[in-house]
Amino acid sequence: AVFCNKYEGYGQLCACNNPLPVDITTPKLINNRVTDVPIAVIASNRPYYLFRMLRSLLSAKGAVKSMISVFIDGFFDEPLAVCKLFNIRAVQHKPISKRNGRIAQHYKASLSASFDLHPEAKYLIILEEDLDIAVDFFSYFSQTLTLIDDKDIYCVSAWNDQGYVHSSNDPTQLYRVETMPGLGWMLKRSLFKQELEPHWPGPENFFDWDMWMRTPYMRKGRECIIPDVSRTFHFGSQGVNMNNYFQDAYFTTHKLNTDANAVLKGVEDLRKDNYEKSIHKLLKKAVMLNHAVSPCHPNFIPNTTDITYVMFIRMTKANDYETWLQIAKCWKLWDVSEHC
Repeated sequence: AVFCNKYEGYGQLCACNNPLPVDITTPKLINNRVTDVPIAVIASNRPYYLFRMLRSLLSAKGAVKSMISVFIDGFFDEPLAVCKLFNIRAVQHKPISKRNGRIAQHYKASLSASFDLHPEAKYLIILEEDLDIAVDFFSYFSQTLTLIDDKDIYCVSAWNDQGYVHSSNDPTQLYRVETMPGLGWMLKRSLFKQELEPHWPGPENFFDWDMWMRTPYMRKGRECIIPDVSRTFHFGSQGVNMNNYFQDAYFTTHKLNTDANAVLKGVEDLRKDNYEKSIHKLLKKAVMLNHAVSPCHPNFIPNTTDITYVMFIRMTKANDYETWLQIAKCWKLWDVSEHC
């Protein structure tokens, strides 16, 4: 009642009849390996987003409320009140720098504070305030936890940049990718403390923290684990690097897993040597597509099932992605940058 008397715009939460409950009963997750992994929610002054996100997070099977911390960039009353509504720890940071530089400094401070709050934690799950969370979000990380300590693994992410409704359909499938997808990911303490924290860009730098993490200098050839069907959904259309057009064009049609009991297949096959063998095996049995037909033609890829197809694209140098970005545009995939 106090919250609703002070703040507006929360719909059914503040309804006189049958208001939306905030005391959410979280479904239990059997054999949960990530109960002791802290969750950092990176937030700013978007309280409606934060409210939606926290309801989604607490509804995911296996969520542990005491392990969740929301880090607010600035001293704003409303997002703080939203955290108190759910009885979730909130930490406010004094803003440093501006625009993308400010976001980067807030991220660094939040990650550092998370590991300080949980000195025994070996890992950290990072989320943002404008993400919906899949029902099996914690199950996904519980099943992939065994992979993150491999020396060639950079992170485990819940997000597939190319996981659109028309391009992903198997919630049990995993991949290795040569990038850092973000939008719901697990980080090793050792990686952060030994490599990221000491070299994090200073407040005088105004570039994106995630693009910095993707640079070859930082990634060092390591790869991230991702799902075929994402375990997060980006719904925020307002932000420093976001608007309604970009959200509608690149995020609205992303697929979010709804299978609460998805069992990931072949997790051990994601080890580097095993994965390379699997890829070679797929390529050997793959059917070559007709390169005389434009990849933008609707019949370029036959409408079949259980057949692996292969195509080749021209790259004049290691970072030549011009052809791929054109194909991605035709296929309505992520075509903004080559990091995917």
